[in-house]
Amino acid sequence: MTLFGGPFQSEAKKAYALAVAEGWRGKGPTVYAELVSHGKDPWLFQSSIAQAVGCAVRTVQRWLKRMRDEGLLQTFRCKKGEVPKGRTKPVTCGWSHRVLTAWHAIGPRFDALREELRQKRAAKLAARNSGRRRYTADELERELVKRYGPEPDPPPD
Repeated sequence: MTLFGGPFQSEAKKAYALAVAEGWRGKGPTVYAELVSHGKDPWLFQSSIAQAVGCAVRTVQRWLKRMRDEGLLQTFRCKKGEVPKGRTKPVTCGWSHRVLTAWHAIGPRFDALREELRQKRAAKLAARNSGRRRYTADELERELVKRYGPEPDPPPD
C-alpha cells in the first residue's frame, strides 16, 4: 500500500517523521512527505498536493511558505509571458518550480539533519526570548500611568 503519490515512499515516511519531530501539526507533515515522495524536484500543482493530502489549497500554501521560511524548500517562479533562463520565447503560462533543499539528507543523514534543525530552532527561540524583559503587574501599571496618565475617575451614577 502506498501512502504518498510519488515513487520515493521510504523517503516520504522519513520526511513525515522529521516534520513530526520538528513539532509540525495538522496537515504539514503530510504536505512535506507528499513533496518528498516525488523526489528532489517535485513538479506538482498546489491543487494536486491539496487533493492528495485531503486539505484546502490555502492550507498547502501556508505549509509551503513555512517550508520556505525554514529553508527546506526553494521556489522559482515564472510569470505568464516571461522569458525564462535558457529559453528564447516567452512562456504561455506561468509556473512555479519547487526544489527540496534537504531531500538528499532524508536517507543517510536523516538523524543528523533532524538534530541540526532542532538546534537551529532552539537557537531561534533563545534569540527571540533573550531580549525580553518580564514585568510584574505593578511595573506594568506604573508604566501605563507614566505613558498615558492616571486612570480617569468613573462617571457618577
